Amino acid sequence: MKTRLGKKWLTVGVIWGVVLAMTGWNALLVGKVQSQRQELETLRMDMGFLHARQSGIQEVNRQRSRLTHPVKSFGLGFLVVENDLKRLSWDFGLRQMQVEADGHTEDARSASISIVAAGPLPALVGWIAAVEDAYPYLVIERMDTAYDHRNRAGRLQAVFNYRYTLAEGQRTG
Repeated sequence: MKTRLGKKWLTVGVIWGVVLAMTGWNALLVGKVQSQRQELETLRMDMGFLHARQSGIQEVNRQRSRLTHPVKSFGLGFLVVENDLKRLSWDFGLRQMQVEADGHTEDARSASISIVAAGPLPALVGWIAAVEDAYPYLVIERMDTAYDHRNRAGRLQAVFNYRYTLAEGQRTG
């Protein structure tokens, strides 16, 4: 009789053990499903945000791409910038435009460019404004101006930070 009663208790214990194991497994699966539902809802909200703000995000990316000058090499990029700045200085009637690259490193993706120009003060101011508008990848680091009352001419010494990226297969100018 003892063995028969012991077998019944053993059977009841095994059944309860299976029930508890199944309950634990079920709780684990429910937790995984809830986690995946939360992830899916977050992704839906992100997609909704991206669709609602897509045009603004594209505009920011376009503006960001203008902040660097894509070139095949620093030398070619600097040559293009030098020619553009000199052409712009002629348009404003500036004299003695000198553009020089201060030491640069190939890894830095930026270099300092020194500029010296002379001409009427309004032309210098207009030239600086035109450079800021047309070349957003040239950022003024330092600028000194002087005015000669006798000759009624201004002198500009400026250092620009030239930001560039090395790009394969793109035009440099």
